[in-house]
Amino acid sequence: MPAAIFGAQAAVIMLNRAFNDISPQALVYANQVNVAGSTQESIHAFAVAFGKSFASLSDSALAHRVLANMGLLPDTDLLLGVIDYLSVNREARGLVVLQIGQILSDQEFATGFMAKYAPVAVAWNNEVTNAYTFSATPTNTEPSNAWSPTDLMAMAAGREAAGALTTAVSAVATATAVATALSAATSVSADALASANNAVNAARDAAAAAITAADQYMVLALQTLTSNSDDNQAATFKTSAIAQLNIANAATAVVESITVTAPPSAMALSPASQLAAYEDWAVEPVGVAVQLVGVEVDFAIN
Repeated sequence: MPAAIFGAQAAVIMLNRAFNDISPQALVYANQVNVAGSTQESIHAFAVAFGKSFASLSDSALAHRVLANMGLLPDTDLLLGVIDYLSVNREARGLVVLQIGQILSDQEFATGFMAKYAPVAVAWNNEVTNAYTFSATPTNTEPSNAWSPTDLMAMAAGREAAGALTTAVSAVATATAVATALSAATSVSADALASANNAVNAARDAAAAAITAADQYMVLALQTLTSNSDDNQAATFKTSAIAQLNIANAATAVVESITVTAPPSAMALSPASQLAAYEDWAVEPVGVAVQLVGVEVDFAIN
């Protein structure tokens, strides 16, 4: 359908749909329309200010974001042209985006070279009208389409990466403590060494899982094109996970250098072997105090 919304109302809706792919909640919409005013100059000033909220985005990221939200991709020539136009209008990128939205709105009946944009213009005008209907309804107290599917996937991946890193930190701390205690022990049993091996193996596995989760988060964070915060967080998770793996590997090296130095468990030996093992280890008398009916008796085992 042809454009049905004009002036500040249309500008506010276009900017929200192009930059964020949302229809703002009623109160936010009303406030933005009030700020935008009723003159061309005030509307343009509002667009410029709106765009400055995305100053952290590169021209390429911003162009990709707004063109995708307006349904204009894939179109390599248009994308490159918009990137170039944004680069020479760094202080007015919001106005550039508004102008693109307004130009697209007028292309429903385009012919010749511009005819390819006609169906996109129809969809864009419908989107603007539907968004206006939503935002102008006082009972709508939350924005619509606040998060794209990619945003939601990135957030889920971020939670997964954070959880995996927490698990890894705990497992690595346990493994390090076990390895430290074992290396300081005067004697080490086979059971203790086996337990330590399990601990360091679990730590390495947890750290590797944290690295994998961080990698997955990094991929999705880069695809959101919203800000650098999730990208930086993903990179931090990756660095921390690698550090945990290094610590786990160090603990593993400590455990692998330790040999069994305690007597074997008697329950695991045959009677003859039990006696031999006992004689090998019980070479010095051991004093044992036993309480028998209130009388303490010292035994010396020789």
